[in-house]
Amino acid sequence: LPPVFPRVAPGFALTTLDGKPASLESLKGRVVLLDFWATWCAPCRKSMPELQALHERYEAKGLTVLGVSIDEKADAKVRKYVAAQKYSYPIAIDATKSPTWQSYRVKSVPAAFLLDAQGQIVAQWTGRPPVASEVEAQVKSLLGL
Repeated sequence: LPPVFPRVAPGFALTTLDGKPASLESLKGRVVLLDFWATWCAPCRKSMPELQALHERYEAKGLTVLGVSIDEKADAKVRKYVAAQKYSYPIAIDATKSPTWQSYRVKSVPAAFLLDAQGQIVAQWTGRPPVASEVEAQVKSLLGL
């Protein structure tokens, strides 16, 4: 069955690579693109420059791009990859006892969820990277641009 939109986004509490907290509650009032990825996922790595571009264009206007790595026990690997690619959007490693990817029912990566400023999932792309122009159009609409 196709997903229902809008629907309430499951809560999450992560810590980004730079040690800052990132939670659904702390991001209320912002449009959020939550991107689940892994260093071993070629389509994930291919879509990350587009996510960086969205971050650069719309972060100051109210968009938070939040990358969530599902790599297991790979803190150093993820940090090295992100630093080498010079990604500046927040990225967290989902290595908690109750992983965020489970509450979002992620079965394959890449998986991206677009949340409106009220914390509702309004679009999702799973098993394939989102089309950048489609995401950008939805982001602009949610931001009133």
